[in-house]
Amino acid sequence: MIVRASMLAAMLAQIGAQPATAQPVPEGVHRPGTGRPTLCGSTARTVAALQAELAGRLPPLAGSDRYIAFEDAPNLRIWTFTTAAHPAHPAVACRTLIQRSDGGFEVGTEIYCFSGRENCDGVYREFEELNAQVRREMERVNAPPGRAQ
Repeated sequence: MIVRASMLAAMLAQIGAQPATAQPVPEGVHRPGTGRPTLCGSTARTVAALQAELAGRLPPLAGSDRYIAFEDAPNLRIWTFTTAAHPAHPAVACRTLIQRSDGGFEVGTEIYCFSGRENCDGVYREFEELNAQVRREMERVNAPPGRAQ
């Protein structure tokens, strides 16, 4: 399926991206890590336990020194975990590609972060930038013939 392959390729290409420039992050857009991480219908005792559970059933995607990611292709979802090299560690993001009724795409993102507000805002901004890149790529790849974007 073009949508799945393109989404995964676009998300994979961005795994090692550098942090976005600082922009204000509204209150409530990401959850501070308290208690059990719960994202995209999955719950675990810790971020590490969630990562181990997903690693046992999902194929890994190429990572970087800052991230490791797993592909949940049937759900058009990428799970991304920070490594100890990332200032927001431990944090996890669940990103799901959603096709809108107008044919465009959105990337639904849930982030659970156990670091301080500044670091969690930083990881949120990184994923917002990546999501915008994925949306643009999906719309370009899936544009009707003769209507390249």
